[in-house]
Amino acid sequence: MKKEEILKAAQNEKKDEGRKYVNDFALAAAGAFAFIVISLMILYKHVTNESYGELLSLFIGMVGAFCYGKFVLTSKKYWLFGAAILLSGSAIVFMDMSEL
Repeated sequence: MKKEEILKAAQNEKKDEGRKYVNDFALAAAGAFAFIVISLMILYKHVTNESYGELLSLFIGMVGAFCYGKFVLTSKKYWLFGAAILLSGSAIVFMDMSEL
C-alpha cells in the first residue's frame, strides 16, 4: 500500500489513536494512584491493629467496577463474570469485617 492509501484508510476508520492513548493513560494513572493510596491506608490500619475490612471491600469493589466498565465497552462476557465475582466478594468482605 502506498502512504496515501494507508492515510485514507485510517481516516475512514474515524479512530483517533491519540485520544485512545490519553484515555488509556488516564485510566491507568488513576487506577495506580487509587491502588497506592488504598494500599497505604490498609497497611496503616493493619499496623495500628484497626479493622481494615471496609478499605479492602472498597478496593475489591473498585476493581469490580473497572471490570464492569470494560464489559460495557467491549461486550465480552468474561469481564461481566469477573465483575460479578469481585462485587460479590466485596459485599461479603464488607459484611464479614463489619461484624468484628
